[in-house]
Amino acid sequence: MTYKDSGEPVDADEVHPEVSVYGDHFTDNKIPVHYFKHPEYKSINRSSSPSNLIQPLLIDTDFHWDNNDLGLVEKHQNFTCRFTIGEKVFY
Repeated sequence: MTYKDSGEPVDADEVHPEVSVYGDHFTDNKIPVHYFKHPEYKSINRSSSPSNLIQPLLIDTDFHWDNNDLGLVEKHQNFTCRFTIGEKVFY
């Protein structure tokens, strides 16, 4: 996403989108929104273990900290993990 006037990327800048409620009437809520570049998952350890043993799942991940604001992510984070084995989904 870029700024209309300058064409520069928004990056992690706080923006306040206006939403059309009816015709040309827009909201003025000043709700902050931040855009970020999604992480890229590069590789995963493929070790297997019996289901009754706890084994860490290591995923090499590029979080794009050169584009994303670590402090902002830490402030609003809700890191979760979800995976599927067969038909069963785990969180």
